[in-house]
Amino acid sequence: MALMGVQIKLDDRPEWAAKKLGVQEDSTPLDPSDMTGGVGQMTFEIPNRPENRSIRHALVKVDHTERGLTEGIVDAYGGNRSDITVTAFSRLVLLNVEQRIPPYSGTLGGLMTLYFESCGITSGFTIDSSIASKTAIVPGGKMNVWEAVKRACSAFQVEVSLVAGVIKVRPPRKIIASSHRDASFDWSIDDGELAKTVEIAYYQSKWVTNALVYPAGGWNDDVDVLTVDAGETAEFEFELDASLVDVQQPVCVDDVDRYYDDSSVYAVAGNDDKMIVPEYWEDNGGRLTVEIDETTRKLKITLVGMSVEKYSPYRIAMPAGGSSAYSSLRLLGTGITYKREILTLDASPDDEHATEQVGVTVDNECIRTKDQAFIVGLPTAMRYSGCQRKITVSTRGINKFEDYFANQAYGNLAGARVFADGTWHRIRNNTADDLHSYTAEVDTTIDDLNAAWVGSGLTYDDWRNFWGDATFDDMRLRPVDAPVQPITNVYPDAWYPDEVYPAE
Repeated sequence: MALMGVQIKLDDRPEWAAKKLGVQEDSTPLDPSDMTGGVGQMTFEIPNRPENRSIRHALVKVDHTERGLTEGIVDAYGGNRSDITVTAFSRLVLLNVEQRIPPYSGTLGGLMTLYFESCGITSGFTIDSSIASKTAIVPGGKMNVWEAVKRACSAFQVEVSLVAGVIKVRPPRKIIASSHRDASFDWSIDDGELAKTVEIAYYQSKWVTNALVYPAGGWNDDVDVLTVDAGETAEFEFELDASLVDVQQPVCVDDVDRYYDDSSVYAVAGNDDKMIVPEYWEDNGGRLTVEIDETTRKLKITLVGMSVEKYSPYRIAMPAGGSSAYSSLRLLGTGITYKREILTLDASPDDEHATEQVGVTVDNECIRTKDQAFIVGLPTAMRYSGCQRKITVSTRGINKFEDYFANQAYGNLAGARVFADGTWHRIRNNTADDLHSYTAEVDTTIDDLNAAWVGSGLTYDDWRNFWGDATFDDMRLRPVDAPVQPITNVYPDAWYPDEVYPAE
């Protein structure tokens, strides 16, 4: 039977006889150790007619009178004599590609725009003004853009969703829902992956213009001296603590001080430790060139020895007395330099069961400062501290607050918050077919606790009397339990302070 109240278009051609529509959506993660969350997909059936057999990569538009609008791109289809079953990924699938992304310094809004435009998405997206101006200094490289978007979401505590065909970048915890007429409600608690600590890397990244990038940090005794024979072409590759958009080509000079860093230069010494005159080197075919590889993090150096055999082999070096020499190669570049550091956070105090010392090392290059690492790393520490609670609900209806679900549940339910059993949860995935079926993880914040107690006018004595002899684990399972239950139309601000992302 065809779906009532639903219109499906394939490349703007209406298909009125569609049936068995199911739309699956995930929310983007807020815990930087969690990279789950797909782009979302839909399935439906259409009649097996000639015009429906040539729909490869067709644009799918769904208009549901109760659940709203959404869009997708046909990925696969097949069928029998009467029906064709279609699977389409949401429009977010356009981000699920490998691209070379340059290093970026600016705002979060600019970073997300860079990601979208690298995949050909130049319109049909919005970035909430409350988060768009956060400072973003992020190294580039060859990457899956959808994975990069999710890393940015956890590092800056934002979420990305497809709402009515528009990709929205927005703050989390602003949408609140409650289900009614539940067909099922299940919950589970487990220790997950217990560990004593977790590690969060942060990068102290900064933008530089024509700054010394090789040797990293300036000259030192460990820098290798490059050597080449007469007429030989030798190639070298060096990893950088930088992500570059440009590098100055080096000029051959007579002399390079150990601590010189004003321009890209090199000097050449012959086998007799005497310096080769730059003009003589170049006139006889000697040269040294450099290029940035596709990762933006490595330099490829091509060194060609001049054709004169008498002074071969040639070294890119300055004699330093006796048989010693130091590298004379200095390279200046433009881009982002960084210094990776590690912040260790306590996780589980349960020495008996937490056998792992370090549960995970989060490596997210969008995390720039120690303060930011601490704030965004707290959910990771919680994940490895044990006692993880999830709920799985199938429901015939979703109540809405404000206008978020008024004829637009698609894109708004994944990521929404639901209150159940004395704690807040955040929906991580939802499937909308005959029912809404969703899974949600615990997502209670300090603001929630304050809203339940301080905001309700309750005192410390009320707290003590209410909890009595309860243990920490008792409270952890129901942290927002209070004599006065929290009202669910409170919209707390995100609990990540702006100071974590200071303007430059």
